[in-house]
Amino acid sequence: MQTCSQCGTSNRDNASFCSKCGSRMNVTPLGMTGLLPPNTILQSRYVISRKIGQGGMGAVYQAQDSFLPGKLWAIKEMTSAQITDSTERQNAILAFRQEGELLASLDHPNLPRVTHLFEENGKQYLVMDFVDGRSLDQVAVATSGFLPESQVIAWADQLCDVLDYLHAHQPPIIFRDLKPANIMLTNDGRIKLIDFGIARFFKRGKTKDTTPFGTVGYAAPEQFGTGQTDARSDIYALGVTLYNLLTQYDPAQTPFNLPPARTLNPKISPQTEAVITRATLSAPDQRYQSASQLKQALHTLTDPTVKNPAAPFVFRGGGQAQNVTELVRLCETRPADGIWHLESGHFDPWLVSIGQPALAQAATFARQSTGTGIERLSQFITLTGIPSTLAKTTNLSGGNQGKPGGYSREFVFAESQAGGLRRFFGLSIDSMIIVVLMSMLTGLVSQAPTALAQAALIFFGIGLFLYFVLAWMIAGQTLGQIIVGIRVMRPDGSLPGFWTATGRWIVMAITIALCWGLIPYLLLAYLWNRFRKPPHDRFANTVAVRTRFMAKQYPGYDLGLSTSHYAGVVLISLVCFLGLPLGAVGIAGIGNRITVSAPTPAPTAAPTAAPPTRAAIVPTAAPTATAVPPTLLPNATVEC
Repeated sequence: MQTCSQCGTSNRDNASFCSKCGSRMNVTPLGMTGLLPPNTILQSRYVISRKIGQGGMGAVYQAQDSFLPGKLWAIKEMTSAQITDSTERQNAILAFRQEGELLASLDHPNLPRVTHLFEENGKQYLVMDFVDGRSLDQVAVATSGFLPESQVIAWADQLCDVLDYLHAHQPPIIFRDLKPANIMLTNDGRIKLIDFGIARFFKRGKTKDTTPFGTVGYAAPEQFGTGQTDARSDIYALGVTLYNLLTQYDPAQTPFNLPPARTLNPKISPQTEAVITRATLSAPDQRYQSASQLKQALHTLTDPTVKNPAAPFVFRGGGQAQNVTELVRLCETRPADGIWHLESGHFDPWLVSIGQPALAQAATFARQSTGTGIERLSQFITLTGIPSTLAKTTNLSGGNQGKPGGYSREFVFAESQAGGLRRFFGLSIDSMIIVVLMSMLTGLVSQAPTALAQAALIFFGIGLFLYFVLAWMIAGQTLGQIIVGIRVMRPDGSLPGFWTATGRWIVMAITIALCWGLIPYLLLAYLWNRFRKPPHDRFANTVAVRTRFMAKQYPGYDLGLSTSHYAGVVLISLVCFLGLPLGAVGIAGIGNRITVSAPTPAPTAAPTAAPPTRAAIVPTAAPTATAVPPTLLPNATVEC
């Protein structure tokens, strides 16, 4: 039946005109909602005043009660005509009726009262108390700056009360769509929970909901098919709702990974942040188990420095932390282990166990954020609020004190640490340069005697040692390291001295030998954990930093590099690999020539032969007694 908007007479659904007054009937298309004009009469009682809101398959109107003058109602309209599948259409109608029947059975000051459920003109209608006010998301948008924390906590108290009422219902009622848009604030300051469209009864023994529902960002993970929703699902949504009201951050941007609340709104108290963090943990068992428990926690203070001897955190490399401060100190002394624990998710459960769920959420946020490992560790330490050399400071310290940048030297060096791939290419380039220069040297001494060639190779080896040591001492870089942008420095920002550079080279050479050659060593350098110092850096207490990264990210940190440094390294390489061996060969060659060209004693004169006898001289080699011509024997005296 349809009702005439002029006289209120009931007419057939297909009637075009009223059978009593003859007025044209206000028939709206079956597939659309929100088209009822003002003064339309439903059920010969409810006079439509205006449309309040419009949704996908429904609309909400404000209506006056002709039976109770002055009484206002909210009438929710729903159509399923747009749903082509008959089963889905029937489920939509069933869900709408379930919402009406559900609300009709409830009686709580923070819930609207449902009085009437009917069907008219092919659409479903639900009559409930008209809430004169605004939704909390409208309140937040209209507020300049952040909402006062005390006001949000007062609203949270009322929400906890109504959730406790719903969860205590038999069977328990799970709201499943708690968010600021579904929370009304009346003009007298009372909270009203509206829109029970996807609420459901909790069924014990079920491991999964039949159909996943919820608003992305506010709905708990288990509402998306991972398990059955229960009271803790509403706890999660309440935590996200409080988070959104206090920070104005849209949780749909990063579902299940909210940035720490105090990073967005520093005015939030640590205890409120801790409550929100625990309420929004992914695992239901780690959240508050009831709304009353959350309400009580909102008014409970926590202290991050309180020790908990029963739950120490044991570092992989040794050492234990009884509280957050001690944990930060361990991260300072063992940053590589701190990064490993953070990225492995070990900090989170321990922080929750000592009553620091907010810091557990901070650890999760830091772990899942972009950046390098040391940067994520620094971010976590900064969020703890505990002063640290790995956290932000007012200026650079040590040799660069007073420079702009806002980071400690330890942080800059750790964050700029060169990774395995960069080290691999740097040493590979140095190796190729050494091979090329050695080939040139071999060609130059190829015509030299063997002893001189061997001497050249010996001095080439000495030059190899001096090349690395002098390059690190003068510029902190070899040719390969210049190309890939690496500089070797000491922790205080200075360049290595002679003995430091010598020790670093010796350990590097031993490591290469133990790896059975340069190629396996280079592969090991590539696979090396980028935040674990290789043996030569550990032994010499040096660090290899990325120069171009530091120049870009921390322009206030002056590395002191100039063209003269690069020219010096090139000169060192030529002197060590060519000048030294060739000089040695040249010196040895000059000494050899001096030895060869020294004056020799004058040959002793042959004794004068005795005068020959008068007998005719006959050559002994001649086969005949033919006389020898005098000219053939110039030194002989021939007598006839």
